[in-house]
Amino acid sequence: MPQTDRAPKIAILMATYNGGSFLSTQIESVLAQRRVDIRLVIADDGSTDGTAEYVKTLAERDPRVTLITAGSGGSAPKNFMRLALHADLRDAEAVGFVDQDDIWLADKLDQQWQLLQQHEAVSSDVLAMFPDRDPVPLVKSQPQRRFDFLFESAGPGCTFLLHRDAFDRITDAVRAHPSLSDIAAHDWLFYAAARVLGISWHISDVPTMMYRQHSENVTGANMGVAPRAKRFKQLTNGDFRAQCAVVGRIAVDIAADDYDDSELLVNLTGALERQHMGANWLLSKHAGEFRRRARDRRILRSLIATGLF
Repeated sequence: MPQTDRAPKIAILMATYNGGSFLSTQIESVLAQRRVDIRLVIADDGSTDGTAEYVKTLAERDPRVTLITAGSGGSAPKNFMRLALHADLRDAEAVGFVDQDDIWLADKLDQQWQLLQQHEAVSSDVLAMFPDRDPVPLVKSQPQRRFDFLFESAGPGCTFLLHRDAFDRITDAVRAHPSLSDIAAHDWLFYAAARVLGISWHISDVPTMMYRQHSENVTGANMGVAPRAKRFKQLTNGDFRAQCAVVGRIAVDIAADDYDDSELLVNLTGALERQHMGANWLLSKHAGEFRRRARDRRILRSLIATGLF
């Protein structure tokens, strides 16, 4: 992946649904990216607030913007996967995702393109942006763990940028999987697929965007009492475990032939799918390899040990 002086061609995929007052600001920040040749591909999922009409008008006057109108997603993850699997990427050299309600820093893509000269996929820390207080760093760049992909993504999917070859390898691998419609997050799936396919992934500690926090976030910074209570409920009512199992099952089925941990991955996925003493013992044994942040490892280990997970 040699560096050149010309602007790299980058395709960015955006899933929209009732984008409201935040959408235009986000799109402006994407189209204003420096030193890249950008193409923004948008799939709207039946908006009723004028979002689709706004994007259609924008696409008619700006050739860098394309609106996909056929089909539907039904949720943000499904809409993003519709884009990932079916968007016309033409001659894009790298592909990324963008949410409809954030603000990208002006050098996000240029900075990440430079990282793609040494890695096949990158993501980053962000600055969580609130309506009533200063931005707060949201760190996702802790050292990667052996099986972190079973339990978390590589940070917010809106920070992802993948070299085109890596993106195509992932989409080709997952395209026909029968559990694809069960995934809870497209970014989590992409990270897991990359890890078992041997695609090198770097999580940068340099924030690349303002991650807007508001009442309609599909996912968010998990900060404050209410978000943490919601997260704890998911951890203890079986929802999160089931999501991990789906990711694990897809990862098992698509793992590269030379993936070193195939046997253990099969066993861990089986343990996630069955809740009994033996399964929890295996998960507890490897709990230190499931999360990047030390606090998250401690919490998960405790929940597994007490039978709450």
